[in-house]
Amino acid sequence: MTTHESIEYVILCYFIIADLAYVVASLFAMLITAVSLIIMTNHVGPAQYSPIRIINDTIRKHQVSSNNVIGTIDLDKSMETPNSKRKTYISIAHAEWNTSSLLTWRNIVPSLKTVNTGMSKLSSVAKTTFLPVSTTTNMSKEFYVCVKYIGRIGNKLFQFASGYGIAASKGMKLVVGVNDKIYQIFQIKDNKNILISTYKHECDSAIFRREHQASAYDENVEDFKPNATYRVGRYLQSWKYFHNVSRELREILRFRSHIQTKADNIMENILRKYNTSRETVTLIAIHVRRGDMVNSGHGYLVATKEYFEKAIQFFSSYLSPVYVVCSNGLAWSKANMPKNYTVELIYGNSPEEDLALMASCDHMISSVGSYSWWAGWFTNGTVTYYKWPIVEDSKRRIAYSSDYMDYFYPHWIGL
Repeated sequence: MTTHESIEYVILCYFIIADLAYVVASLFAMLITAVSLIIMTNHVGPAQYSPIRIINDTIRKHQVSSNNVIGTIDLDKSMETPNSKRKTYISIAHAEWNTSSLLTWRNIVPSLKTVNTGMSKLSSVAKTTFLPVSTTTNMSKEFYVCVKYIGRIGNKLFQFASGYGIAASKGMKLVVGVNDKIYQIFQIKDNKNILISTYKHECDSAIFRREHQASAYDENVEDFKPNATYRVGRYLQSWKYFHNVSRELREILRFRSHIQTKADNIMENILRKYNTSRETVTLIAIHVRRGDMVNSGHGYLVATKEYFEKAIQFFSSYLSPVYVVCSNGLAWSKANMPKNYTVELIYGNSPEEDLALMASCDHMISSVGSYSWWAGWFTNGTVTYYKWPIVEDSKRRIAYSSDYMDYFYPHWIGL
């Protein structure tokens, strides 16, 4: 190699090294900037939008069971302590660790130190907690009440209301998911006893407490201390679980605007049809449950024609009654509703729209089933119910208390 070629080779190496140094410096600057932004913005805005929470949720979605994966990550909560800003706690439990995953988290959160790690055995299960350097290990954890929604609207309303009542009695929060049907129908918001959650991970490790009877009060369901997260269920169909928070529930369970608007429009059309107003009539909702209840083979009974005639007669002394009928058995309702009263049959709506319409009425003639029960609850007026919702010697009868009064309110009128 000539002297001239040697000089060109040295110059070329210099430029390559300079370029590599520039790239490394740029990447290092980007990393420092990203880490700084994570740490600073973690103290700004709602906790669910903090970078640590976002990282946490992302890893949850993509985690697999492997020695090369970080593991299950639980964001305990953000706390306010005297003379300090919000501090974030991350708990990584029951994970298979290796050198790569450990270094990854040390790089992501460089300002955090490790305590209680047991990380000397990187290939074994480790209980690891990262804490801010400026804090102590004295953490408090929030616990929740959860329910698993099963059935249709009426079932879900019992589960929500009972879960809320139990949570409120413990000073805890009921977890409500943004994908839960109950959340999509009603304007449920965060409050001192409700947590709106995106993925409901708060319920992942919940301890299950199940009722003894589906339609009767079981005090053992709520016999626990608020020192763990509990899932209560399954049906919880008794007003006794939530009687003490009924006023709060009426504020919480407000139909979403598109549902309420549809119900209001239907009501306006009814009043216009009879050339009257709310002040000059009494609106009485009637729910006729037929469909799957008829000849179900499970011991369920449907309200009879005689029951509806008796109930309508009961309200006949009220001021200019107008009976608004919603049913999943329209043909039967047309054939069996009394002809000498002002009766308006409603059809073509969703179940939640019918429920909002009946809730807008003054009083209620319910039939059978939890949907009908809740229509009566929403009116908050005089409610009649069919006293024999199930065959006495059937297997389903055991779901209720002996006198049905754990299910029906004592002040409702059984006919």
